[in-house]
Amino acid sequence: MRYSPLGATYRFVKKAFRLSIPVEPEEEPPPRFAQTLGFVVCGIASLLFIPGWNGAGWTLALLVAGLQGLLATTGLCIGCEIYLYAQRFKAHEVQA
Repeated sequence: MRYSPLGATYRFVKKAFRLSIPVEPEEEPPPRFAQTLGFVVCGIASLLFIPGWNGAGWTLALLVAGLQGLLATTGLCIGCEIYLYAQRFKAHEVQA
């Protein structure tokens, strides 16, 4: 991703140490959608703590953490899958 701080760090380290790590380019929209969705859900979770709805806030926060853990351990990105499903649904609606 062009604008990711981790992506910039990766490119710097790769160039500085002349690493030849094979890169499989990934489309940007699915992970960007997943990151935005996670950011929004974390924001909502934070706002739920203000009126004292701690249970709902922790539930949303732990949901995001669990989905991130799933991504880290298996490579399965649920937000990306939601994006791809929505794209297929939108394309199916247009054809009908």
